[in-house]
Amino acid sequence: MEFGGKNMKKLLIRLTGLMVTAAIVFSTSGIALATEVGEQDDNTGVKTEQPAEIPDEEEPAPAKDETPANDSKEEEPCEGAKEDPAKEDKAAPDEDTKGKEEPKEDYSANREESVKLGKDNKELAEDYYNHVFGITRPTKRSSYNYASAFSGRDLELYNYLNEQVAKVASGEISTTQFETSINFTAEELGLTDFSNFDAAVDAATDILDSSIPGILRTLIQANPYNFYWFAGKYGWGYHYSFDGITFTTTAKISFYVSENYKAGNDDFTVDNSYGDKVNAAYTNAMEIVDQYAPLDDYNKLKAYKNKICELTDYNHPAADDDDTPYGNPWQMIWVFDGDPDTKVVCEGYSKAFLFLCQKSTFRSSDVYAITVTGLMDGGAHMWNIVHMDDGQDYLVDVTNCDSGFSLFLRGKDTTQTVSGGYYIKVGDSRYIKYVYDAEYTNRDIPTTDYSVNSNPGPITEPVFVSSHSMILAGRIGLKFLVDFPENYDTSSCYMVFTSSDGRTIRVDYDKSETGEGFENKRAFTFYMNALELADTVTATLHYGDGKTTTDVYSAISYISDTKSSSYGSDFFLMNLLYKLQAYGYYLQKSGWNDGRTHTQIPIPVSTLEETLIPKTVIVDGCLEETMSSVSSYNMTLTQEGTLIADVKLALSLNSQTDLKIAVKPASDVAITSNASEYSIVTIGNEDYYVFTAEEIGPKKLGENKTITIKTDKGDATVSVSPMYYVKQVLNSSAFETDQKNAMIAYYNYFDAAKRYKN
Repeated sequence: MEFGGKNMKKLLIRLTGLMVTAAIVFSTSGIALATEVGEQDDNTGVKTEQPAEIPDEEEPAPAKDETPANDSKEEEPCEGAKEDPAKEDKAAPDEDTKGKEEPKEDYSANREESVKLGKDNKELAEDYYNHVFGITRPTKRSSYNYASAFSGRDLELYNYLNEQVAKVASGEISTTQFETSINFTAEELGLTDFSNFDAAVDAATDILDSSIPGILRTLIQANPYNFYWFAGKYGWGYHYSFDGITFTTTAKISFYVSENYKAGNDDFTVDNSYGDKVNAAYTNAMEIVDQYAPLDDYNKLKAYKNKICELTDYNHPAADDDDTPYGNPWQMIWVFDGDPDTKVVCEGYSKAFLFLCQKSTFRSSDVYAITVTGLMDGGAHMWNIVHMDDGQDYLVDVTNCDSGFSLFLRGKDTTQTVSGGYYIKVGDSRYIKYVYDAEYTNRDIPTTDYSVNSNPGPITEPVFVSSHSMILAGRIGLKFLVDFPENYDTSSCYMVFTSSDGRTIRVDYDKSETGEGFENKRAFTFYMNALELADTVTATLHYGDGKTTTDVYSAISYISDTKSSSYGSDFFLMNLLYKLQAYGYYLQKSGWNDGRTHTQIPIPVSTLEETLIPKTVIVDGCLEETMSSVSSYNMTLTQEGTLIADVKLALSLNSQTDLKIAVKPASDVAITSNASEYSIVTIGNEDYYVFTAEEIGPKKLGENKTITIKTDKGDATVSVSPMYYVKQVLNSSAFETDQKNAMIAYYNYFDAAKRYKN
């Protein structure tokens, strides 16, 4: 790539002699940072900088501590975790029908019976568990078969409503009021005939009243996507009309539409103009399912949890304000809509997780997920229960995983009964208590966490290990670990990495790494620049006679997993990870590019205040002074007379940094340095000799790199560090805030790497 090439945005800082001028030369508009395209190297060996190898592990299984004596005790969150969002969550708000009208009632000529609208939090789950829990294994491999809870007339009604709400979700119909005929025999009603009309109506009403609420609640639980328009705060209603001659019953079911989606003031009509955004969210969610389809069941579930945490954050304003209309913050659409500013409460997290599971095909027919509601530490909450291949049910609380707690496939701490609630241990002295909405004793969780391949036996083929790691302080690299059988023939083994940004890289087995404690394991590394942190990387191991096995991961998933693991309490590690994420985020925000399209990096924990340079960084709510030493970085040009007339600088920001020093000799001076040390590029109409200090790790970005330029009239030296480049950007009035923020974030990553203890 030529210095100043038209595809890249570069910054050129001009110096005349030893005097730095304020002139900033751009090759294109926007921030001008130099980079190289496709500089990934097949050689994955670790460079001279010591890598920061941090295993990616889940929180260890809870110790057998005694249950806290005080059930209601409020404890502080784990160190480094955000505020517990679910404490004041509105998982399923209480009934509030003030100002709402009941659905219009259709009166027959003979007799009409109506049931009032509305539901509350407990009613949402009532009967649903009785119908669903404890049922035989699902008939579909990919999700729980909710319809198996019903039979006969109830199953017909469930299937009819299921079809109708699917049509609403797809935009085929807009009304959310549905009518269907229900036939009874006199025998079913305990009668010999229908001559006693009132008795028949009473008996039919009792049957319908006992079945319809459970059908509707199960329907809502089973369809996290198809009910994206539903106003759960106002609920649903139903009423019946009876034909006195044939005793045909007509049931009318009505679902309120949320303020986000209703057409005008019509509570029971969906505005289909929202269809494009909703369809886009559906498509995005299905792309996630497709991305992680090759993974085994455990890693697929883990990837879903990580992706949801990456895509959204907790919506405190919606949860904390009782006047917030029930709508998008409680739905999965705002998780998958591609907008980082749309955030959800616990219902959105758990519905998104359920939807991904429902659309997946798991390797084990035993694996499926459901949503459950109740109390978490006394606050209304929704979470997931996942039935795993070992036949046990485990808790998954994606909402609080996003807050730094390890609540993925967890068992309870001790042997509390499910009817009284159970504790999950998330720290040395921190417990979270979960209580179901009602006393359902047949959906308990075990006293141990889910164990991946707890006793798998000897392997006969290479397999990916669920733990991942990263190089953080040398190069930026994502490591995939493969376990090989003992004495395995690896002569035909190699890894192909395919990134969602379009790159494909091959790494041969002899370029993989091993280490102490690895036994037969080998690490294959995909190197990336900071723009690629959220890009999905598919690692495909080729082995044997044309066989393959695949793993899928991303650097952002690693950051999320580390935060939720036992390593989350390591301040220096998390500081480094947060600064790395901020570095990538602000590079993207500044408009810097490397010629490829990347997945948007989530808003980092470490964010920059909108103040003058030097700025401060906010880390977990605490201000941290930064940029204090930038002014100390300088460049020196040493020469006898005037050998070098001009110097320009540029950076290539890859997995490490390349510092490019372009020099223009004086008009009567010829460069005599070895031609292999430089390249000649044309900047403007002038020829410059470009010398490169390559692969500078983040810990060494402040160290001066010195080049010696040989000329026919003597030697000249330039001594400068990448941090001097940062200083010049920050001191220039030619750069916008986002562009300067990118350099501040770059500096902060350098500073965090220096502080990191390994």
